[in-house]
Amino acid sequence: MAKAFLAILLAVSLPLFADSKPQPLPAMTAEKWRADVDYFARELPKRHKNAFHAITREQFAAEIARLRASAEKANDDEMIVGFMRIAAMVGDGHTYVHLPSTTRQFPVTIVDIEGAHRVVRAAGTAADLVGGKLSRIDDMPLADAIAKIRTILPQDESEVLLAGFTPQWLSIADVLHGLGIGKSADTARFTVVMDDGSERSADVSSIPVSAKPEWRTATAAPPLYRQRLGEPFWFTWLPESNTVYVNFRKYDDLRSKSRELWSFVDSHPTQKIAIDLRQNGGGDFNVGRKYLVDELARRPKLHGFVITSARTFSAALKNAIDFREVAHATLVGETIGERPNSYSENDELRLPGSQMQVSYSTMFYKFLPTEGLVTPDKEIHPTWAEWVAGRDPVLEWIIAQ
Repeated sequence: MAKAFLAILLAVSLPLFADSKPQPLPAMTAEKWRADVDYFARELPKRHKNAFHAITREQFAAEIARLRASAEKANDDEMIVGFMRIAAMVGDGHTYVHLPSTTRQFPVTIVDIEGAHRVVRAAGTAADLVGGKLSRIDDMPLADAIAKIRTILPQDESEVLLAGFTPQWLSIADVLHGLGIGKSADTARFTVVMDDGSERSADVSSIPVSAKPEWRTATAAPPLYRQRLGEPFWFTWLPESNTVYVNFRKYDDLRSKSRELWSFVDSHPTQKIAIDLRQNGGGDFNVGRKYLVDELARRPKLHGFVITSARTFSAALKNAIDFREVAHATLVGETIGERPNSYSENDELRLPGSQMQVSYSTMFYKFLPTEGLVTPDKEIHPTWAEWVAGRDPVLEWIIAQ
């Protein structure tokens, strides 16, 4: 299902880049952009399973015409955002534009906690903003910035998904510039309000997404799910509660990794297993079913817990359902934002001029008999105090059972 690349964020994102090597944006002209618009307009409806499930053909044609006309005067960032908006209007979470490898980020990580967009990690001139509630970017109030960001998020997905994926874009420099939130993709002024009511601002320069700055974080000792961020799958033993904690972010090499997991589970007095899907952006749900769900089902005495978030996406959504229905696991955490009955199973096309890849859905899946979202058996949202203290109330609840 969805292909994900997690180089930028603490949490999973709707994919920003393709798993294949992303391409830098070449020198573009109005003519090249118009050719890309024409190719996009012709190929996306032809290849998508149903590109008009949320937008009419007339609306699509009007947006295409508007983007094509803007090519003469728009800058590259505005054109990229234009493609993103139309892909978002198609509506499903698997139809989106992969950003070029030349995309930059501001060294600021923002997370929505208790309804506030907190700076939880920052570097350089932004370091003193850590812990503050974001209030403005350049001259734009946060509420207006969020409204603009939501235009590039899939319009036929849930409010839970939109809220869950909004924060990641508040640090993507080229996209902020293309949306008209930031005056430049090179620098932006971030303003926060601290808990004592004081205001702090910093002029922040953008950096490559591959950069590794000296981060200042809001948490001195992060909980397990915010550790080992570069590893797709790992587990650890919690002896006090006879629990195996599994951080499952990606499906890479799941066959061999699952063998290690179940060998460990069977050789220890394991009573509970907590499989964390909070940061999982998808893969092949059949692989997840075979090597994790079915294996848990074969161990009926082992109490399974599966941790979800608004950002649990694609194959991870399906496997969360499988864990509950097949292995009788308990779902804990947040409601999953992606609609379980929707378009997915993506393929990609490449725009000839910009070389950007566009993902599109090729299948419709109905994973639940009725409409609605996948809600956990126990809903738990972390507080800001717990975040700062490095606590994970979800895992704490599981251990206490």
